[in-house]
Amino acid sequence: MHRRRERIVTWAAMGLALLVSVGCGSTAGQQGGNAPTGEVGPVGKAVVALVPQTTGNIDPALASGGSDLPNIEALYNRLLEAPKDSPELGPGLASKWTISPDGKTVTFEIRQDVRFHNGEILTPDDVVYSMERINRVSPPRGQTYFRQFVDKVEANGNQVVFHLKEPDWTFLSTIASSPGGGGSYSIVPKKYVEQVGDDVFLKAPVGTGPFKFVSWSRQEYLELAAVDYKHFLWQPGVQHLKIVTVAEETTRLAMLRTGEADLAQISVASLKTLGGDVRPITVPNTGGLRLFMFGQADPQNPLSKLEVRQALSLAIDREAIAKGIYQGYAHTVGTGLWNPIEPGFPEWAAKPPSYDLEKAKGLLAKGGFPDGKGLKITLHNYEYGVLPLWTQVAPVLASQWGKLGIQVRLQQWEFASWSIAAGTGKLDPVSIGTHISNIAGQKGSLGDFLPTAQSYTYASGTANGAYPEIAAMAKQFDRELDPAKRDALRDNILAFDRDNVVFIPMFIQDALWGAGAGVLEYTPKPGTFQSGNMWTIKVKP
Repeated sequence: MHRRRERIVTWAAMGLALLVSVGCGSTAGQQGGNAPTGEVGPVGKAVVALVPQTTGNIDPALASGGSDLPNIEALYNRLLEAPKDSPELGPGLASKWTISPDGKTVTFEIRQDVRFHNGEILTPDDVVYSMERINRVSPPRGQTYFRQFVDKVEANGNQVVFHLKEPDWTFLSTIASSPGGGGSYSIVPKKYVEQVGDDVFLKAPVGTGPFKFVSWSRQEYLELAAVDYKHFLWQPGVQHLKIVTVAEETTRLAMLRTGEADLAQISVASLKTLGGDVRPITVPNTGGLRLFMFGQADPQNPLSKLEVRQALSLAIDREAIAKGIYQGYAHTVGTGLWNPIEPGFPEWAAKPPSYDLEKAKGLLAKGGFPDGKGLKITLHNYEYGVLPLWTQVAPVLASQWGKLGIQVRLQQWEFASWSIAAGTGKLDPVSIGTHISNIAGQKGSLGDFLPTAQSYTYASGTANGAYPEIAAMAKQFDRELDPAKRDALRDNILAFDRDNVVFIPMFIQDALWGAGAGVLEYTPKPGTFQSGNMWTIKVKP
Protein backbone atom coordinates (compact mmCIF):
# COMPACT_ATOMS: atom_id res chain seq x y z
CA MET A 1 0.00 0.00 0.00
CA HIS A 2 1.61 3.23 -1.15
CA ARG A 3 4.25 4.57 1.26
CA ARG A 4 3.46 2.22 4.08
CA ARG A 5 6.53 0.06 3.46
CA GLU A 6 4.59 -3.12 3.53
CA ARG A 7 7.53 -5.37 4.33
CA ILE A 8 6.12 -8.75 5.20
CA VAL A 9 7.93 -9.58 8.40
CA THR A 10 7.10 -10.50 11.98
CA TRP A 11 8.86 -10.43 15.30
CA ALA A 12 9.52 -14.11 14.76
CA ALA A 13 11.08 -13.28 11.41
CA MET A 14 13.42 -10.86 13.09
CA GLY A 15 14.31 -13.55 15.57
CA LEU A 16 15.18 -15.77 12.62
CA ALA A 17 17.42 -13.02 11.30
CA LEU A 18 19.39 -12.93 14.53
CA LEU A 19 19.73 -16.71 14.53
CA VAL A 20 21.06 -16.55 11.00
CA SER A 21 23.54 -13.89 12.03
CA VAL A 22 25.13 -16.32 14.47
CA GLY A 23 25.25 -19.25 12.10
CA CYS A 24 21.91 -21.07 12.14
CA GLY A 25 21.04 -19.70 8.74
CA SER A 26 23.68 -21.73 6.96
CA THR A 27 21.82 -24.92 7.83
CA ALA A 28 18.56 -23.48 6.50
CA GLY A 29 20.30 -22.41 3.33
CA GLN A 30 21.94 -25.81 2.75
CA GLN A 31 18.60 -27.53 3.22
CA GLY A 32 17.18 -25.50 0.39
CA GLY A 33 14.67 -23.33 2.23
CA ASN A 34 11.40 -23.52 0.27
CA ALA A 35 12.67 -25.80 -2.47
CA PRO A 36 10.01 -28.05 -4.06
CA THR A 37 10.21 -31.79 -3.45
CA GLY A 38 9.02 -34.16 -6.13
CA GLU A 39 5.97 -32.16 -7.17
CA VAL A 40 4.16 -32.62 -10.46
CA GLY A 41 5.08 -30.01 -13.06
CA PRO A 42 2.85 -27.05 -13.94
CA VAL A 43 -0.48 -27.89 -15.55
CA GLY A 44 -3.13 -25.73 -17.23
CA LYS A 45 -3.85 -22.03 -17.21
CA ALA A 46 -5.15 -19.72 -14.47
CA VAL A 47 -6.67 -16.26 -14.79
CA VAL A 48 -6.55 -14.03 -11.71
CA ALA A 49 -8.64 -10.85 -11.47
CA LEU A 50 -7.12 -8.15 -9.26
CA VAL A 51 -8.17 -4.68 -8.24
CA PRO A 52 -6.18 -1.86 -9.95
CA GLN A 53 -2.59 -1.83 -8.80
CA THR A 54 -0.60 1.07 -7.41
CA THR A 55 1.46 1.50 -10.56
CA GLY A 56 0.97 -1.75 -12.48
CA ASN A 57 4.68 -1.76 -13.31
CA ILE A 58 6.69 -4.91 -13.97
CA ASP A 59 10.11 -3.30 -13.52
CA PRO A 60 10.83 -3.73 -9.80
CA ALA A 61 12.65 -0.41 -9.58
CA LEU A 62 9.47 1.35 -10.70
CA ALA A 63 6.98 -0.70 -8.65
CA SER A 64 5.49 0.80 -5.52
CA GLY A 65 3.03 -0.55 -3.02
CA GLY A 66 1.83 -3.99 -2.06
CA SER A 67 -0.67 -4.15 -4.90
CA ASP A 68 2.22 -4.26 -7.40
CA LEU A 69 3.76 -7.23 -5.60
CA PRO A 70 1.92 -10.04 -7.44
CA ASN A 71 3.54 -8.90 -10.69
CA ILE A 72 7.01 -8.50 -9.23
CA GLU A 73 6.93 -11.63 -7.09
CA ALA A 74 6.00 -13.79 -10.08
CA LEU A 75 8.86 -12.50 -12.25
CA TYR A 76 11.69 -11.91 -9.80
CA ASN A 77 13.32 -12.99 -6.55
CA ARG A 78 14.94 -11.12 -3.69
CA LEU A 79 17.86 -11.97 -1.43
CA LEU A 80 15.43 -13.09 1.26
CA GLU A 81 11.98 -14.58 0.75
CA ALA A 82 9.00 -15.62 2.86
CA PRO A 83 7.51 -19.14 2.58
CA LYS A 84 4.09 -19.51 1.03
CA ASP A 85 2.21 -19.84 4.33
CA SER A 86 4.18 -17.56 6.64
CA PRO A 87 5.48 -13.99 6.73
CA GLU A 88 8.76 -15.12 8.28
CA LEU A 89 11.87 -14.44 6.22
CA GLY A 90 14.17 -17.18 4.98
CA PRO A 91 16.74 -17.87 2.26
CA GLY A 92 16.05 -16.53 -1.20
CA LEU A 93 18.75 -15.71 -3.71
CA ALA A 94 20.99 -15.66 -0.66
CA SER A 95 21.41 -19.11 0.88
CA LYS A 96 22.66 -17.64 4.17
CA TRP A 97 23.78 -14.35 5.68
CA THR A 98 25.65 -12.92 8.63
CA ILE A 99 25.43 -9.64 10.51
CA SER A 100 28.48 -8.05 12.11
CA PRO A 101 28.41 -7.45 15.90
CA ASP A 102 27.97 -3.71 15.38
CA GLY A 103 25.06 -4.30 12.99
CA LYS A 104 26.62 -2.20 10.22
CA THR A 105 27.85 -4.94 7.87
CA VAL A 106 25.55 -7.59 6.40
CA THR A 107 27.09 -10.29 4.22
CA PHE A 108 25.00 -12.50 1.92
CA GLU A 109 26.15 -15.78 0.39
CA ILE A 110 24.71 -15.83 -3.14
CA ARG A 111 23.41 -19.09 -4.60
CA GLN A 112 25.53 -20.34 -7.50
CA ASP A 113 22.90 -22.36 -9.35
CA VAL A 114 20.28 -19.70 -10.11
CA ARG A 115 19.66 -18.59 -13.66
CA PHE A 116 17.72 -15.77 -15.21
CA HIS A 117 14.94 -16.48 -17.68
CA ASN A 118 17.31 -15.75 -20.59
CA GLY A 119 19.71 -18.45 -19.42
CA GLU A 120 22.31 -16.20 -17.77
CA ILE A 121 23.62 -17.38 -14.40
CA LEU A 122 23.00 -14.95 -11.54
CA THR A 123 26.15 -13.52 -9.96
CA PRO A 124 26.94 -11.18 -7.07
CA ASP A 125 27.54 -8.45 -9.67
CA ASP A 126 23.87 -8.67 -10.65
CA VAL A 127 22.90 -8.07 -7.04
CA VAL A 128 25.17 -5.04 -6.70
CA TYR A 129 23.93 -3.66 -10.02
CA SER A 130 20.28 -4.09 -8.99
CA MET A 131 20.86 -2.20 -5.76
CA GLU A 132 22.70 0.65 -7.49
CA ARG A 133 20.01 0.77 -10.17
CA ILE A 134 17.45 1.80 -7.55
CA ASN A 135 19.22 5.14 -7.14
CA ARG A 136 19.26 5.61 -10.89
CA VAL A 137 15.78 4.45 -11.93
CA SER A 138 13.45 4.47 -8.94
CA PRO A 139 11.33 7.53 -8.10
CA PRO A 140 12.63 9.62 -5.16
CA ARG A 141 10.58 7.81 -2.54
CA GLY A 142 12.08 4.50 -3.66
CA GLN A 143 15.57 5.87 -3.20
CA THR A 144 15.04 7.28 0.28
CA TYR A 145 15.92 4.24 2.36
CA PHE A 146 18.92 3.28 0.27
CA ARG A 147 20.45 6.75 0.37
CA GLN A 148 19.81 7.27 4.07
CA PHE A 149 20.99 3.95 5.45
CA VAL A 150 23.25 2.22 2.89
CA ASP A 151 26.81 3.43 2.51
CA LYS A 152 27.86 1.03 -0.24
CA VAL A 153 27.28 -2.44 -1.67
CA GLU A 154 30.09 -4.54 -3.02
CA ALA A 155 30.73 -8.00 -4.42
CA ASN A 156 33.36 -10.13 -2.71
CA GLY A 157 33.81 -13.48 -4.41
CA ASN A 158 30.48 -15.28 -4.10
CA GLN A 159 29.27 -12.82 -1.49
CA VAL A 160 27.52 -9.46 -1.53
CA VAL A 161 28.36 -7.13 1.34
CA PHE A 162 26.12 -4.26 2.44
CA HIS A 163 27.85 -1.55 4.46
CA LEU A 164 25.28 0.43 6.44
CA LYS A 165 25.81 3.95 7.70
CA GLU A 166 24.32 2.88 11.02
CA PRO A 167 22.65 -0.24 12.39
CA ASP A 168 19.09 -0.68 11.18
CA TRP A 169 16.87 -3.39 12.59
CA THR A 170 14.63 -3.31 9.54
CA PHE A 171 17.33 -3.78 6.92
CA LEU A 172 16.58 -7.45 6.27
CA SER A 173 12.87 -6.87 5.88
CA THR A 174 13.57 -3.89 3.63
CA ILE A 175 15.54 -5.83 1.05
CA ALA A 176 13.03 -8.67 1.26
CA SER A 177 10.37 -6.27 0.01
CA SER A 178 10.78 -2.52 -0.33
CA PRO A 179 9.92 0.85 1.20
CA GLY A 180 6.69 0.73 -0.76
CA GLY A 181 6.04 -2.97 -0.47
CA GLY A 182 6.33 -3.50 -4.22
CA GLY A 183 9.50 -5.57 -4.28
CA SER A 184 11.87 -2.82 -5.44
CA TYR A 185 14.90 -4.75 -4.25
CA SER A 186 14.29 -7.64 -6.63
CA ILE A 187 17.32 -8.72 -8.64
CA VAL A 188 17.65 -8.07 -12.38
CA PRO A 189 20.36 -9.22 -14.85
CA LYS A 190 23.05 -6.56 -15.24
CA LYS A 191 24.29 -7.69 -18.66
CA TYR A 192 20.80 -7.81 -20.20
CA VAL A 193 19.59 -4.49 -18.80
CA GLU A 194 22.77 -2.70 -19.90
CA GLN A 195 22.41 -4.26 -23.34
CA VAL A 196 18.77 -3.36 -24.01
CA GLY A 197 18.32 -0.29 -21.77
CA ASP A 198 15.74 0.52 -19.13
CA ASP A 199 12.92 1.32 -21.57
CA VAL A 200 13.18 -2.01 -23.36
CA PHE A 201 13.58 -3.87 -20.09
CA LEU A 202 10.22 -2.50 -18.92
CA LYS A 203 8.59 -3.97 -22.02
CA ALA A 204 10.49 -7.26 -21.98
CA PRO A 205 11.72 -7.92 -18.43
CA VAL A 206 13.90 -10.82 -17.35
CA GLY A 207 14.11 -12.12 -13.80
CA THR A 208 14.72 -15.30 -11.81
CA GLY A 209 11.13 -15.82 -10.60
CA PRO A 210 8.91 -18.87 -11.07
CA PHE A 211 7.23 -17.30 -14.12
CA LYS A 212 8.72 -15.65 -17.17
CA PHE A 213 7.31 -12.76 -19.16
CA VAL A 214 5.01 -13.23 -22.17
CA SER A 215 3.09 -9.97 -22.68
CA TRP A 216 1.80 -6.99 -20.71
CA SER A 217 -0.34 -3.88 -20.84
CA ARG A 218 -0.10 -1.65 -17.79
CA GLN A 219 -3.16 -1.79 -15.50
CA GLU A 220 -4.83 -4.19 -17.94
CA TYR A 221 -3.10 -7.56 -17.91
CA LEU A 222 0.16 -9.45 -17.41
CA GLU A 223 0.61 -12.78 -19.15
CA LEU A 224 3.21 -15.20 -17.83
CA ALA A 225 4.53 -18.71 -18.49
CA ALA A 226 6.06 -21.12 -16.01
CA VAL A 227 9.82 -21.48 -16.21
CA ASP A 228 10.82 -24.53 -18.25
CA TYR A 229 13.22 -25.76 -15.60
CA LYS A 230 13.05 -26.56 -11.89
CA HIS A 231 12.93 -23.28 -10.02
CA PHE A 232 15.34 -23.09 -7.10
CA LEU A 233 12.56 -22.13 -4.66
CA TRP A 234 9.04 -22.24 -6.09
CA GLN A 235 7.77 -24.49 -8.84
CA PRO A 236 4.61 -23.00 -10.41
CA GLY A 237 1.43 -25.03 -10.27
CA VAL A 238 0.14 -23.78 -13.62
CA GLN A 239 1.80 -23.60 -17.01
CA HIS A 240 0.26 -20.26 -17.91
CA LEU A 241 -0.82 -17.41 -15.64
CA LYS A 242 -2.71 -14.30 -16.64
CA ILE A 243 -3.23 -11.46 -14.15
CA VAL A 244 -5.98 -9.07 -15.23
CA THR A 245 -6.95 -5.75 -13.66
CA VAL A 246 -10.68 -5.38 -13.10
CA ALA A 247 -11.87 -2.39 -11.11
CA GLU A 248 -15.51 -3.38 -10.52
CA GLU A 249 -16.14 -6.15 -8.00
CA THR A 250 -19.38 -7.10 -9.70
CA THR A 251 -17.41 -7.74 -12.88
CA ARG A 252 -14.83 -9.84 -11.03
CA LEU A 253 -17.65 -11.92 -9.52
CA ALA A 254 -19.26 -12.39 -12.92
CA MET A 255 -15.93 -13.57 -14.31
CA LEU A 256 -15.70 -16.16 -11.53
CA ARG A 257 -19.22 -17.46 -12.17
CA THR A 258 -18.70 -17.79 -15.93
CA GLY A 259 -15.24 -19.31 -15.60
CA GLU A 260 -13.56 -16.36 -17.27
CA ALA A 261 -11.48 -15.98 -14.09
CA ASP A 262 -10.30 -18.67 -11.72
CA LEU A 263 -9.46 -16.41 -8.79
CA ALA A 264 -10.57 -12.90 -7.90
CA GLN A 265 -10.17 -10.50 -5.03
CA ILE A 266 -13.46 -9.95 -3.27
CA SER A 267 -14.81 -8.09 -0.25
CA VAL A 268 -17.03 -9.35 2.55
CA ALA A 269 -19.91 -7.61 0.79
CA SER A 270 -19.80 -10.38 -1.83
CA LEU A 271 -19.74 -13.38 0.51
CA LYS A 272 -23.51 -13.83 0.54
CA THR A 273 -23.76 -13.63 -3.23
CA LEU A 274 -20.95 -15.92 -4.38
CA GLY A 275 -23.26 -18.77 -5.33
CA GLY A 276 -22.69 -21.76 -7.55
CA ASP A 277 -19.28 -23.39 -7.43
CA VAL A 278 -17.51 -20.21 -6.32
CA ARG A 279 -16.01 -20.53 -2.84
CA PRO A 280 -14.19 -18.07 -0.56
CA ILE A 281 -10.56 -18.36 0.49
CA THR A 282 -9.49 -16.34 3.51
CA VAL A 283 -6.06 -15.51 4.86
CA PRO A 284 -5.02 -13.72 8.07
CA ASN A 285 -4.01 -10.16 7.34
CA THR A 286 -1.64 -7.90 9.22
CA GLY A 287 -3.16 -4.65 8.06
CA GLY A 288 -6.34 -2.90 8.97
CA LEU A 289 -8.17 0.34 9.57
CA ARG A 290 -6.99 3.07 11.89
CA LEU A 291 -7.81 6.75 12.14
CA PHE A 292 -5.33 9.58 12.46
CA MET A 293 -5.90 13.16 13.40
CA PHE A 294 -4.36 16.15 11.74
CA GLY A 295 -3.20 19.12 13.76
CA GLN A 296 -1.97 17.40 16.90
CA ALA A 297 1.05 19.71 16.92
CA ASP A 298 -1.10 22.85 16.76
CA PRO A 299 -2.33 23.93 20.23
CA GLN A 300 -5.15 25.91 18.58
CA ASN A 301 -6.53 22.80 16.91
CA PRO A 302 -9.21 20.93 18.92
CA LEU A 303 -7.59 17.62 17.94
CA SER A 304 -4.45 18.63 19.82
CA LYS A 305 -6.41 18.14 23.06
CA LEU A 306 -6.02 14.70 24.58
CA GLU A 307 -9.54 14.75 26.03
CA VAL A 308 -11.04 15.30 22.58
CA ARG A 309 -9.06 12.43 21.07
CA GLN A 310 -9.99 10.17 23.97
CA ALA A 311 -13.66 11.07 23.61
CA LEU A 312 -13.64 10.28 19.90
CA SER A 313 -12.11 6.87 20.55
CA LEU A 314 -14.45 5.94 23.40
CA ALA A 315 -17.54 6.92 21.39
CA ILE A 316 -16.83 4.27 18.72
CA ASP A 317 -18.73 0.98 18.99
CA ARG A 318 -16.11 -1.11 17.22
CA GLU A 319 -17.76 -4.47 17.80
CA ALA A 320 -20.96 -3.30 16.13
CA ILE A 321 -19.02 -2.16 13.06
CA ALA A 322 -16.92 -5.34 12.93
CA LYS A 323 -19.98 -7.57 13.02
CA GLY A 324 -22.34 -5.42 10.99
CA ILE A 325 -20.10 -4.30 8.13
CA TYR A 326 -17.25 -6.82 8.15
CA GLN A 327 -19.33 -9.90 9.05
CA GLY A 328 -16.69 -11.16 11.45
CA TYR A 329 -13.72 -10.72 9.10
CA ALA A 330 -12.42 -7.75 11.10
CA HIS A 331 -10.98 -7.94 14.60
CA THR A 332 -10.80 -5.05 17.05
CA VAL A 333 -7.36 -3.98 18.21
CA GLY A 334 -5.81 -1.77 20.86
CA THR A 335 -3.20 0.03 18.79
CA GLY A 336 -2.81 1.43 15.30
CA LEU A 337 0.88 0.58 15.20
CA TRP A 338 1.35 -3.17 15.58
CA ASN A 339 -0.73 -6.22 14.94
CA PRO A 340 -1.71 -8.18 18.06
CA ILE A 341 -1.54 -11.51 16.23
CA GLU A 342 2.23 -11.14 16.01
CA PRO A 343 4.38 -13.33 18.31
CA GLY A 344 5.45 -11.53 21.44
CA PHE A 345 2.82 -8.81 21.23
CA PRO A 346 1.94 -7.66 24.77
CA GLU A 347 -1.56 -8.74 25.77
CA TRP A 348 -2.36 -5.39 27.37
CA ALA A 349 -1.78 -3.60 24.08
CA ALA A 350 -4.15 -5.87 22.17
CA LYS A 351 -7.18 -4.85 24.23
CA PRO A 352 -9.31 -2.36 22.25
CA PRO A 353 -10.59 0.86 23.82
CA SER A 354 -13.92 0.40 25.54
CA TYR A 355 -17.16 1.79 24.18
CA ASP A 356 -18.27 4.30 26.83
CA LEU A 357 -20.47 7.08 25.53
CA GLU A 358 -21.03 8.74 28.91
CA LYS A 359 -17.34 8.87 29.70
CA ALA A 360 -16.74 10.26 26.20
CA LYS A 361 -19.22 13.06 26.85
CA GLY A 362 -17.44 13.96 30.10
CA LEU A 363 -14.05 14.03 28.41
CA LEU A 364 -15.38 16.19 25.60
CA ALA A 365 -16.74 18.70 28.11
CA LYS A 366 -13.41 18.66 29.92
CA GLY A 367 -11.72 19.42 26.61
CA GLY A 368 -13.86 22.55 26.22
CA PHE A 369 -16.71 21.20 24.09
CA PRO A 370 -19.70 20.38 26.32
CA ASP A 371 -22.37 18.58 24.29
CA GLY A 372 -20.01 18.89 21.34
CA LYS A 373 -20.90 22.54 20.81
CA GLY A 374 -18.56 24.28 18.43
CA LEU A 375 -16.69 21.12 17.40
CA LYS A 376 -16.79 20.43 13.67
CA ILE A 377 -14.71 17.66 12.14
CA THR A 378 -14.14 16.60 8.53
CA LEU A 379 -13.84 12.83 8.17
CA HIS A 380 -11.99 11.84 5.01
CA ASN A 381 -12.43 8.38 3.56
CA TYR A 382 -11.75 6.41 0.40
CA GLU A 383 -11.61 2.84 -0.79
CA TYR A 384 -8.32 1.06 -1.31
CA GLY A 385 -8.58 -2.38 -2.77
CA VAL A 386 -11.29 -4.84 -1.84
CA LEU A 387 -11.10 -5.09 1.94
CA PRO A 388 -11.40 -1.74 3.68
CA LEU A 389 -15.09 -0.82 3.09
CA TRP A 390 -14.12 2.48 4.72
CA THR A 391 -16.79 4.37 2.85
CA GLN A 392 -19.32 2.21 4.68
CA VAL A 393 -17.60 2.70 8.05
CA ALA A 394 -17.41 6.50 7.72
CA PRO A 395 -21.13 7.29 8.02
CA VAL A 396 -21.39 4.97 11.02
CA LEU A 397 -18.56 6.86 12.70
CA ALA A 398 -20.26 10.15 11.87
CA SER A 399 -23.46 8.86 13.47
CA GLN A 400 -21.68 7.61 16.60
CA TRP A 401 -19.76 10.86 17.03
CA GLY A 402 -22.99 12.73 16.40
CA LYS A 403 -24.25 11.30 19.69
CA LEU A 404 -21.62 13.51 21.35
CA GLY A 405 -23.05 16.54 19.58
CA ILE A 406 -20.12 16.76 17.17
CA GLN A 407 -20.82 17.94 13.64
CA VAL A 408 -19.12 15.59 11.20
CA ARG A 409 -18.70 16.37 7.52
CA LEU A 410 -17.94 13.36 5.32
CA GLN A 411 -15.62 13.83 2.39
CA GLN A 412 -15.05 10.89 0.08
CA TRP A 413 -12.03 10.69 -2.20
CA GLU A 414 -10.47 8.64 -4.92
CA PHE A 415 -7.34 7.24 -3.37
CA ALA A 416 -4.88 8.99 -5.70
CA SER A 417 -6.50 12.38 -5.14
CA TRP A 418 -6.58 11.85 -1.41
CA SER A 419 -2.87 11.02 -1.27
CA ILE A 420 -1.98 14.20 -3.13
CA ALA A 421 -4.28 16.45 -1.11
CA ALA A 422 -3.31 15.04 2.26
CA GLY A 423 0.38 14.93 1.43
CA THR A 424 0.37 18.65 0.70
CA GLY A 425 -1.67 19.39 3.82
CA LYS A 426 -4.34 21.26 1.87
CA LEU A 427 -7.26 20.00 3.94
CA ASP A 428 -9.57 21.34 6.60
CA PRO A 429 -7.50 22.04 9.73
CA VAL A 430 -9.75 19.86 11.92
CA SER A 431 -9.59 16.64 9.95
CA ILE A 432 -9.50 12.91 10.57
CA GLY A 433 -8.27 10.51 7.94
CA THR A 434 -8.51 6.77 7.43
CA HIS A 435 -5.40 4.75 6.87
CA ILE A 436 -4.11 1.22 6.66
CA SER A 437 -2.47 0.13 9.90
CA ASN A 438 0.93 -1.40 9.69
CA ILE A 439 2.66 -4.72 9.81
CA ALA A 440 4.48 -5.56 13.02
CA GLY A 441 8.15 -4.72 13.14
CA GLN A 442 8.17 -2.62 9.98
CA LYS A 443 10.03 0.59 9.73
CA GLY A 444 6.80 1.98 8.34
CA SER A 445 5.12 1.45 11.69
CA LEU A 446 7.52 3.88 13.28
CA GLY A 447 8.06 6.14 10.30
CA ASP A 448 4.96 8.12 11.24
CA PHE A 449 6.95 9.60 14.09
CA LEU A 450 10.14 10.33 12.23
CA PRO A 451 10.99 13.39 10.12
CA THR A 452 11.84 11.03 7.23
CA ALA A 453 8.28 9.71 6.98
CA GLN A 454 7.02 10.24 3.43
CA SER A 455 3.27 9.90 3.36
CA TYR A 456 0.20 11.86 4.22
CA THR A 457 0.63 10.83 7.86
CA TYR A 458 3.57 13.19 7.72
CA ALA A 459 1.03 16.00 7.55
CA SER A 460 -0.99 14.67 10.47
CA GLY A 461 1.27 16.11 13.13
CA THR A 462 2.48 12.76 14.39
CA ALA A 463 5.71 13.41 12.57
CA ASN A 464 7.64 16.67 12.43
CA GLY A 465 8.07 17.05 16.16
CA ALA A 466 4.49 16.66 17.38
CA TYR A 467 5.73 13.94 19.70
CA PRO A 468 9.50 14.27 20.12
CA GLU A 469 9.44 11.58 22.83
CA ILE A 470 8.08 8.91 20.56
CA ALA A 471 10.27 10.04 17.66
CA ALA A 472 13.32 9.48 19.83
CA MET A 473 12.12 6.05 20.93
CA ALA A 474 11.28 5.08 17.35
CA LYS A 475 14.72 6.02 16.09
CA GLN A 476 16.36 4.15 18.94
CA PHE A 477 14.17 1.13 18.21
CA ASP A 478 15.41 0.91 14.64
CA ARG A 479 19.04 1.08 15.78
CA GLU A 480 18.77 -1.27 18.76
CA LEU A 481 20.13 -4.79 18.17
CA ASP A 482 19.49 -6.21 21.65
CA PRO A 483 16.11 -8.06 21.56
CA ALA A 484 15.21 -7.34 25.20
CA LYS A 485 15.93 -3.63 24.88
CA ARG A 486 14.04 -3.48 21.60
CA ASP A 487 11.01 -5.17 23.15
CA ALA A 488 11.08 -2.63 25.97
CA LEU A 489 11.18 0.22 23.47
CA ARG A 490 8.31 -1.34 21.55
CA ASP A 491 6.21 -1.54 24.70
CA ASN A 492 7.01 2.06 25.58
CA ILE A 493 5.97 3.20 22.11
CA LEU A 494 2.73 1.23 22.29
CA ALA A 495 1.97 2.67 25.72
CA PHE A 496 2.65 6.20 24.50
CA ASP A 497 0.40 5.67 21.49
CA ARG A 498 -2.38 4.27 23.69
CA ASP A 499 -2.14 6.88 26.46
CA ASN A 500 -1.94 9.84 24.06
CA VAL A 501 -4.35 8.46 21.43
CA VAL A 502 -1.86 9.30 18.71
CA PHE A 503 -3.94 7.06 16.45
CA ILE A 504 -7.45 5.75 16.96
CA PRO A 505 -7.23 1.98 16.43
CA MET A 506 -10.07 0.24 14.67
CA PHE A 507 -9.57 -3.19 13.09
CA ILE A 508 -7.30 -5.84 11.70
CA GLN A 509 -8.92 -7.38 8.63
CA ASP A 510 -8.68 -10.70 6.83
CA ALA A 511 -7.98 -10.98 3.14
CA LEU A 512 -10.57 -12.66 0.92
CA TRP A 513 -10.50 -14.34 -2.46
CA GLY A 514 -13.16 -15.94 -4.59
CA ALA A 515 -12.11 -19.25 -6.17
CA GLY A 516 -13.87 -20.74 -9.17
CA ALA A 517 -14.79 -24.37 -9.70
CA GLY A 518 -11.57 -25.10 -11.58
CA VAL A 519 -9.24 -24.13 -8.75
CA LEU A 520 -7.76 -27.09 -6.89
CA GLU A 521 -5.45 -25.14 -4.61
CA TYR A 522 -4.26 -21.66 -3.74
CA THR A 523 -2.35 -20.47 -0.68
CA PRO A 524 -2.43 -16.66 -0.48
CA LYS A 525 0.46 -14.94 1.20
CA PRO A 526 -0.49 -13.97 4.77
CA GLY A 527 0.10 -10.44 5.85
CA THR A 528 -0.87 -8.42 2.80
CA PHE A 529 -4.11 -7.14 1.33
CA GLN A 530 -2.85 -7.80 -2.19
CA SER A 531 -1.83 -11.39 -1.48
CA GLY A 532 0.70 -12.91 -3.86
CA ASN A 533 1.94 -16.51 -4.02
CA MET A 534 0.54 -16.91 -7.53
CA TRP A 535 2.91 -19.82 -8.03
CA THR A 536 0.83 -21.89 -5.56
CA ILE A 537 -2.25 -21.87 -7.82
CA LYS A 538 -3.27 -25.28 -9.15
CA VAL A 539 -6.21 -25.87 -11.49
CA LYS A 540 -7.99 -28.86 -12.93
CA PRO A 541 -6.39 -30.15 -16.15
